[in-house]
Amino acid sequence: MAANGACPPEDCGDRWGYADLKAILADPAHDEHREMLEWLGLDNAGDFDPRAIATEDIDYELARGASRSPSASRGERVVACTTAAREAAAYHA
Repeated sequence: MAANGACPPEDCGDRWGYADLKAILADPAHDEHREMLEWLGLDNAGDFDPRAIATEDIDYELARGASRSPSASRGERVVACTTAAREAAAYHA
């Protein structure tokens, strides 16, 4: 399985909201720059890396998904995980 970037922070909105957040963080002169840093609990925008991937979170969710559906075959679980990965990748498109 492959991943492409970090998940958007909780409550940042849809993929357009995430794109807006990244643009605001990239522009220190933006009116909302300081507010977004505070919201994310960051001291500076360099601490935010949208390319970072928390593989431990992926592993946890995959294990959790597999344990929620013990009657599903391995193939069905792989398809479900692949579908979830594709949906997550749409956030980063």
